[in-house]
Amino acid sequence: MLEDDTEVVGMESGRWLELRARAWPTGAARVQIALTAADGGTLVRMNEFVESGPGRFVPGVLEGAMLRLRNTESLARLATIAENRSREAAAQR
Repeated sequence: MLEDDTEVVGMESGRWLELRARAWPTGAARVQIALTAADGGTLVRMNEFVESGPGRFVPGVLEGAMLRLRNTESLARLATIAENRSREAAAQR
């Protein structure tokens, strides 16, 4: 478990969200989440960039691979939550 803190630094409702995520001892990152309407649903894209801490010294290729794995997992978890809520809402109608 990491001690972390995430704050919203910008947003446009229904379009994008930008976060600053801090996790000691690894440093801080900027997380950008973009939402686009697609096929009756929403396409979610996530990018993350290391801003400070020891993570800045990880070579770009390795950093990209690590963040891609983590963001893929985060998006899969988000999809599960969204799909379950959609099913629950449909069942209540």
